This record gives sequence, C-alpha cells and structure tokens, in this order.
Amino acid sequence: MDTISGLPYELLVRILSLVQLKVAVSTCILSKRWKFFWMSLPKLDFTDRDESLLVLKDFINKNLPLHRAPFIESFLLSFWTFLILLIRKKTWFPTTYQKPFEALLSICPVLEDLEVSFREDESIQEFTINVTSLWKLCLHVSYYWSSLERYEIDTPCLEYLELADWIDSPCLVKNMPKLEKAHVDVVSFVVKNVIGSVTSVKHLTVCSEDVYGDGIVFDQLEHLKLCICKDDSSNVLAQFLKDSPNLRVLVISQLDLHADLKTNEMGFWNHPSSVPECMLAVLSTDFELGRLLYRDIAVYILKNARHLRTSVLWANTNEHNVPNLEMIKGVVFPSFKHMRTCVY
Repeated sequence: MDTISGLPYELLVRILSLVQLKVAVSTCILSKRWKFFWMSLPKLDFTDRDESLLVLKDFINKNLPLHRAPFIESFLLSFWTFLILLIRKKTWFPTTYQKPFEALLSICPVLEDLEVSFREDESIQEFTINVTSLWKLCLHVSYYWSSLERYEIDTPCLEYLELADWIDSPCLVKNMPKLEKAHVDVVSFVVKNVIGSVTSVKHLTVCSEDVYGDGIVFDQLEHLKLCICKDDSSNVLAQFLKDSPNLRVLVISQLDLHADLKTNEMGFWNHPSSVPECMLAVLSTDFELGRLLYRDIAVYILKNARHLRTSVLWANTNEHNVPNLEMIKGVVFPSFKHMRTCVY
C-alpha cells in the first residue's frame, strides 16, 4: 500500500480513472491523501447493473456534487430509466417537468462524442439530440421500445453517424453537411428521412427493408457496404448503383449482427434497365461479394464494371447449397476477361 501511495498524483488519478466511480470513491478510506483522489477524475463511470435505481441515485446525489475536476473527458451512464433522474450543474433530483435526457445534453456545451443505447424506457415517449459541437453519434433504438413516439436529431457538425433503429416511430434527421461516414440500419418507415440527410457521406453502410425514394444523389459516395439480409435488398442495391456516380468500392454481404437471420435473405435480383454511370466509367477498385454469393448479381457486376480491377468472391458451399468451387468458377469465369485480378 505504501508503494502505491508513493506514486505520482497524476498516475494515481489515471489508475482510478480505469475503474467504476463506485470503486474509486471507496478508496477514500485508505488514507487522508487518498480521500480526494477520486474528486479529480476526468473520467466518470456511473454503471452498475447490480444496484437498484434508488441505490444508484443515492450514490450519485451524495458524490457527484463533490466532484471538482475542471473538465470531464468521459461520462458513462447506464440506467434502466431516466424517470427519476435529472441533471443540472452536477445535481440530480426527481422531476416531472423537464426532460432528463435533453437536460443532460444541455449542460455539455463542448460534447464531441455521444453514444446512446435506448432499450425499454416507458418514461420517454420522444427525445431530441440537439448538440452543435457533436462530431460523432452512435444511436441504438431497441425493437422492444414500444412507447417511443418520435425523435429528432439536429447535429450540423456531425462527421460520423451510426444509427440502428428497429422500430417504426417517426423521426426527423436534419441535414448533416459535414458527414463523411455513416452506418445506417433502419426499417422502411424511417429510411427515406435518414438517407436523405446523409447524402454528403463518402463511406456508407446500409441495411434497410425498403428503397429510399427518388430524387436523392450520393455524388460524394465512394465506399458502399450493403447488407443483403432483407427481401428487398436487391432493389436497394440497384437504387444505390443508379444514384452513386462516383462509387469506387462496393461490398455486398451481411452485417455481423444479422448473420443469424436465415429466413430473411435477399430475393430476386432485378438488375437496372441501363448500366449505372459508376460501373461504366468511374468504378475502378474492388468489388467484394460477402459470404453470400448471388450468381446473378456477380455476373451482372463482372460483365458491366469495365474498370473493375479486383473482385473478391466469397461463398459458403455448405450453407448455401453450392456443390463445389468449380461450379462457382463455371458461373462467373466468362465475365473475368477484362479484369486484372480475381480472387475466389
């Protein structure tokens, strides 16, 4: 203990920042010197699923007002509900008049990185994320959150967006002119609103049950990854090929979280009536068809992507009833003549 206590103050603070705040606070009984270490921690972790809400709330009420670090680098919260919590200048207390989630965001004027995972919270019927300083947002809305009626995202400086919304509540996603990379996993009800707000992206990962509508152009999109676990994924693919004139890389596969969705796989491939611009002139690097090999799509891409340099084809011969590798070669080999490299 004497050896640890002899370490520099800055190092001890860094060590305590690696544990939950409840553990850090408990070290104050070790000695007079340790009594105030936790109060200077730049990282606060209020996550303890083993405690009841009332116990956790009591812990926060007693200790958060004592915290005196000049700034907070990381603030982790994990609660089953926001109903009894409201934050205002490091003070938590019950309320029925204000929205606790928005109140929490309002006291973070320089917040840059926000990750929110909503599961089931009957206390919240709607919420708004309005943070002008935010550059990274990860928002997960659970399929089981039946009480949610609507939500809004207003983050004009956002550069990275990860949105997973598996319910059909209305949402308003305002324009994000600085967005460069997005991961969008949504149902058909919200796809047009979301997709229409991320047209500035260069890298886009998409899983959707439906197409996003006409009049949208992704003139900066260079890298597209499309999940093909849905029946209408082929229509989504055709639309992105048409609306992405500068596409360089196309990845067709299943998202890791969707690998077990055996019953929902892409249906019939109805290729575009005319060859998309990105395949005629601009597409010049790699196509990767993921672990599911769809013959018609592979043949169409290999025949029409005249500037295609490399194609990586993956197939699970057991799972998808492909007899052997020779059959795959026989199906797509005639289309390889104009390619420099083929890996299968």
